[in-house]
Amino acid sequence: MDTIDDPQELQEAIALSLEGTPAEDKNLKSLIADGLRKKYSCPPLDNMRCTLGETLSMEDARSILFAPHTEELVQDFVNIMEFGPLDDSSKDLMIPWLSLLYLCHTKSCTFGKRFIEVGGLSVLSSLLGHPIDYARSQAFEALYRLTTEDTVDWFADDLSDSFKASLHDVSLNSPLLENISKELLTPSFPSALTLSLQLLGFTLSWVRRWYSNKGRIAVSTGILSALTAVSTNSEATQEEQSLAHTLLSDFGQNVVNHTDGEFSLSFLDGEQVLPSRSVLERAIIAKEEGNGLFKNSNLKAATRRYSYALRLTNACESIEEVRSLRKGVLNNLAITCHRMAGELKNCDAVSICLLLDQALEYADQSLRIDKRQPKPLFVKGRCLFEKSDFEAAAAAFREVHSLVPSDKQVTISLHEIEEKLALVRTADDEKNINPTKGVKGIPSEVQHTAKPFQYQTESVVTSREFEKRWDTLKASSDRLEFLEAIGDRLPALLSPIFSEALLLAVVKTTASADEAKTEIALKILERLSRVDRILLIVAFLTRRQREGKWFYVHASTNPHIISFVELKLAIEIITKSATMSSAGLKALMNELSGKE
Repeated sequence: MDTIDDPQELQEAIALSLEGTPAEDKNLKSLIADGLRKKYSCPPLDNMRCTLGETLSMEDARSILFAPHTEELVQDFVNIMEFGPLDDSSKDLMIPWLSLLYLCHTKSCTFGKRFIEVGGLSVLSSLLGHPIDYARSQAFEALYRLTTEDTVDWFADDLSDSFKASLHDVSLNSPLLENISKELLTPSFPSALTLSLQLLGFTLSWVRRWYSNKGRIAVSTGILSALTAVSTNSEATQEEQSLAHTLLSDFGQNVVNHTDGEFSLSFLDGEQVLPSRSVLERAIIAKEEGNGLFKNSNLKAATRRYSYALRLTNACESIEEVRSLRKGVLNNLAITCHRMAGELKNCDAVSICLLLDQALEYADQSLRIDKRQPKPLFVKGRCLFEKSDFEAAAAAFREVHSLVPSDKQVTISLHEIEEKLALVRTADDEKNINPTKGVKGIPSEVQHTAKPFQYQTESVVTSREFEKRWDTLKASSDRLEFLEAIGDRLPALLSPIFSEALLLAVVKTTASADEAKTEIALKILERLSRVDRILLIVAFLTRRQREGKWFYVHASTNPHIISFVELKLAIEIITKSATMSSAGLKALMNELSGKE
């Protein structure tokens, strides 16, 4: 297999990925190499931009995916894993990510250690519950390699505090044990039982080694039940049953009764060893480094240091001093993400909204620690205002104002938001009376002119906002006008929430257009044809949906029954719309809507 013409970083990735592959299995080697070349030539650039919330070049994307040789690139690699989507839309992003992680990067000790130190194990443990079987299996394989091979000697007497903190977080404060136990109960991919048993045995042994002063830990009834199920599972191999018996014998003596279905471990009274204070000290240093980077306007690097500090504090979250530090780090992350969103004002709306959502999440996490904090409340209010959720923004700023009534900036912001809220309410009231008439005193940018939905669609920058606005529209004519106003943003807005029901809703809406609106309907259908996963929606219909009839509720009006035949006709309209004449399109639309 010739790789001489490949770029150097691709050659290295292919070489690492093929390590351990049988020499005689040339077909497998060729498939792996060709798959990597295909992904190198066309990395998921748009998805990466949206997930990281920044503009990336093709070279940047290839470096992150194929050659993460610096701490900065490894942090980007982990951030994409952490903030990437977890539904079917994740296939183009998460599957190549996890595949490269398992096939290539976990074979590099340098990458593996950096990956662990920036919190990669914690993120990976969450992906053990990924809804896509293949992605889930790759996450299990990668985690197994990072915890059982030569990257780190996890049981060595001189194991560093940073590695201890990373795995302590994963073992006690993540969904790791729950995801492993669920695979033991219901294996979902080949080798699931073996990998889950080995990871569970490693985790329990490691926690007992480092954090129990008498060499004892207690497991929950959920874990005990999962191990018992494997030990009596006739479909498990003899080796798997034997390993389950061994773990039951070793760790089943001390059992803690939790709520049914809870999978966790704990310590007997007085036997827990708390993590080293050096973890807290390193978290403080990371936060201070982030503050310095923020002051120098290096916001992306500041976010990395704050994220690292946050992951370090997960290991000892119960300590009051750590809770105070976490609160400050979360506030700084919220402020930094909000500032980054402001600097992207000339870029795509999806990236901006993603950063605003991240800022909101960090602010809410901080407020869960202490709800009477002006700083995260202020950031929350600004983010909600910029997402056009004026009611919630006003509520947040009223709360800030009650805490710091003398703060001029808060007072000005509250006044600004309440004025905007009043204008929107007045405009909405006027629209209900006369949707085409302007409102005296309201700025021109919020006047309802020939396109009454234009102002409303300016704030629709996320799929959730599209869905919320769509559901408020009752008449097909209003929905048609709304889709027209959305324009070329329609594919991006629909892709994350696309479903059979939404597909048919849009097609039925275009089918309701009169002759004068045919060209508008044609444009909407052409945009719909560019929505990701449109053909997968049909491919993944259940047998019952294909053979029978299923219900679609048109807003809150009477339900319509739509058969699979009509669904296929909808697909035909979409796939042909780009080349179909207006007359031909109208004939198909009439057929779908039952018109003569």
